[in-house]
Amino acid sequence: MLEGYDLEDLDELREIQNRLIQDVEVLEGMIVRLEGDMGSLAGLAEKLRADEGVLDLADRLGQEELVTYVRRMGREGLLPLAERLRREVALLIRGFMRVRGEDVYDPSPDEDETGDES
Repeated sequence: MLEGYDLEDLDELREIQNRLIQDVEVLEGMIVRLEGDMGSLAGLAEKLRADEGVLDLADRLGQEELVTYVRRMGREGLLPLAERLRREVALLIRGFMRVRGEDVYDPSPDEDETGDES
């Protein structure tokens, strides 16, 4: 069955297959994390729905207190979650690029996901 094939070619194909299997496993892990993040977003949406009366809240609290409330919600809820999702998506994209055989930039430990040194 393998007659006519160069053993070096078969070894290279096995190596490629092993890398693809590893990349798929990494992608599966990323998908699980993204599904968890989607669950977090669904929970956040429920929380926001519970706060439907934001306009009524503005009338009761006054504009300055509402701005403080919205900023606190952003710092404690939306912004950290959005940053986490951005990092997960960047990892997912790099994983797909690896599967396609493209060169992938991996930030050094001294850099964050955007490539900026921290």
